[in-house]
Amino acid sequence: MEDDDGSGRHPVVWSDVTTHAPGDLPGAIILSEALTRFAVVDPIQNARRSPPSATPNRRFGMLTSINITGLKTYGYHGLFDEERTLGQKFTFDIAAKLQDVETHRDDQLNSSVRYDAVVEEAIMIAGSSRFQTLEALGETIALGLLGRFELMESVVVAVSKQSPPIPHTIDQVGVEVSIRRCELTQAQ
Repeated sequence: MEDDDGSGRHPVVWSDVTTHAPGDLPGAIILSEALTRFAVVDPIQNARRSPPSATPNRRFGMLTSINITGLKTYGYHGLFDEERTLGQKFTFDIAAKLQDVETHRDDQLNSSVRYDAVVEEAIMIAGSSRFQTLEALGETIALGLLGRFELMESVVVAVSKQSPPIPHTIDQVGVEVSIRRCELTQAQ
């Protein structure tokens, strides 16, 4: 069954469940037909309520990720001397999953990371050395971001270059490297 907005999703919080006899609420979302009375979710009331705070041992984990796409910089990375001498444009896409937090409604930065700091760190790492492979460049950036930002649980770094030394028409070539914080000691 679909809810009123047609999305098919039924957000259910324990305090939103009420009981009704069969036929009381036509079109209501029936949670259990095995009972003689039916548990029903009221979508309008659900939208107005905030999660119950008095529920013992109940944690609300907010899963958060940040995404930075299309970060462009000039660098001197590549297998060939010309690439490391003349340089070329590189594009980075960074996606990081953050530690679970109870809420972001306090609107404080202590449960997130500053996007500008992530950008500056990635650019600084990319300019700190010359890499032969995009894989090594991406991994170094991923490790550096996890090392600097404690709230990051995992990070994915995609690196591409628009002018690869390949004698065919190609828009770009690239790699994607991902690592989780729990793998840090193994990778270093």
